Amino acid sequence: SHEEKYLGRVLENAGMLEYTGTGLRFGTTPIDVGVLANLAGATFTANSGTVTYDTKTASNKSLNFSTPISFYNLTFSPTVAVTYEFQGSATTTNTLTLAGSSAITLTDLIGDGTVALNALGNVVSTNTSLSTGGTLPIRIRGTGAQALTGPSGNLCDTGAFPAITI
Repeated sequence: SHEEKYLGRVLENAGMLEYTGTGLRFGTTPIDVGVLANLAGATFTANSGTVTYDTKTASNKSLNFSTPISFYNLTFSPTVAVTYEFQGSATTTNTLTLAGSSAITLTDLIGDGTVALNALGNVVSTNTSLSTGGTLPIRIRGTGAQALTGPSGNLCDTGAFPAITI
């Protein structure tokens, strides 16, 4: 649609980058996967709308956040099984969504327990793959009421989510 914006290359952010709008999409073609690399000291904030990783090639996708990164709505919706490798923490301030039917693996590349996907709002999985998971924890950290919603059929204990910390 005309509302969507596509990132199909590596964007190295060395300063303060703020995104306000809707339809920011990463990984929209098999060749141009789209990577946002937040370099040391940089900040990226998505103040509204949804940022979507809708990867179309089966491989590992590195999300290089060497400094914290913040999204309003963040959606992972690959059309093939994919591993998203986090090199730093990310926060969603409204809704984190795992969608589709392909396996979504969220991996902590640092491995020291400091990297996480922090959810300050609701966490929703409509993903129907029983292979979704990984080593990156989703930490539910909002100050108000939050909803954790799994796909129909109560797949929450069968691999529809990676590790959840409340």
